[in-house]
This record gives sequence, C-alpha cells and structure tokens, in this order.
Amino acid sequence: MKKAKEERKKVYAAKRFARGAMVCPSCLYTLDESVEACPKCKFSGQIAVQKFPFPAPPLGPVLDPNNYLSEEEKSAVTKKVLKLQKRFPQVRFYNCVVPLGEEVNLREFGFWLFNASQVKEGDSAKSFGILLLVDPKERMMSVTVGYGMEVVVTDSEWTRICQDSRDLFYRQKYGQGIETFLNRTFDVLSERALAMQKEVKR
Repeated sequence: MKKAKEERKKVYAAKRFARGAMVCPSCLYTLDESVEACPKCKFSGQIAVQKFPFPAPPLGPVLDPNNYLSEEEKSAVTKKVLKLQKRFPQVRFYNCVVPLGEEVNLREFGFWLFNASQVKEGDSAKSFGILLLVDPKERMMSVTVGYGMEVVVTDSEWTRICQDSRDLFYRQKYGQGIETFLNRTFDVLSERALAMQKEVKR
C-alpha cells in the first residue's frame, strides 16, 4: 500500500515521452515536420497575425475576461494547475474561456493566442505548454500545444480527452469542465511516462 502511494506522487519529466505528430491548426493536415506554412491550406503564423491584429493577453492558469467562471471556480482551477505542474515540472497548463462567435476559427485563434501571448516564465516555457480554449458562445473547445508537447500526445488523444469534458462545457459548467480536462490530461501524461520508464528499464 505504501509503495502504491509513493508511485502516485512520482514526478514525471516530459522529456521521457514518446513522439506524436504535428497538425495544421487551420485544416488539420498532418505535418511530418515543422514548416513556415501548411502545404495544404497555406495557413501560417503570418496569416494568424493578420487575422488577429491586436495585442494578445498574457496567459496563465485561467484567462476569463468575461467572468464565465466564479471566483471559487477560478481558484479551484488555479490550484489544480499548480498541483499538476508539481508532478510534471516542464509542462504548463493554460486555460482560456472567451466568446468568439461562429466567424472565428477556434483552432486558428488558439494558435495565435498561444504563440503571440506572453507568459511570466518566458516563451521557452511554452514548448511544453497546453492551452485549452473554450468558446461558451458557440459551445466549442480546442487544444493548442507547444512543439515539445506535440511529441507527447497525439491529436486523436486530445480529441478523446476533450470528449470527456465536452458535456460539462455544453451545460455551462466551465470550472468542472476545465478540471475534468486537466484530470484526463494528467491521466494520459502519467500513462505515457510510465510506459517510457518501462521501455528504458528493458
């Protein structure tokens, strides 16, 4: 029993994870390597800046400019994020709830926000960053990750993680939805880390 408890408290290093794939945020085309523009739809960082020509707000555990979350929910999400980051020191969790409307591509906005925003740890912290973006107006969500995290969790896995919290967001339970997303992400990262540790020991 004691051994199992110690295992749950183990800190996992992100650099031990396995490789995934990169996906274009606009058309979802799978990329074999980092490119300046998507070879299929031509989406690029420059196009993202042109689509959203205004200063990006700083990222943190909770970005909720329209106050869809209560103060208690914001506090709970922040505590959850800090707890998870103690277990995965290289990973940074960012959560944003903002109404965008149907005219905005949620994935493109997430790509722009993730890359254009500032974080207090510096831009290098974004390499293993995870941004959950929720549009309560359209009842949609998307995930944007840094290039380091792209080699950790596949796009299909992010889809499954999002499905577990989708119903909560649909019912406007945003705090619970974010915490569920964080819990599911933690489960996947933990499984990946343990699998890699077993491979290393062989």
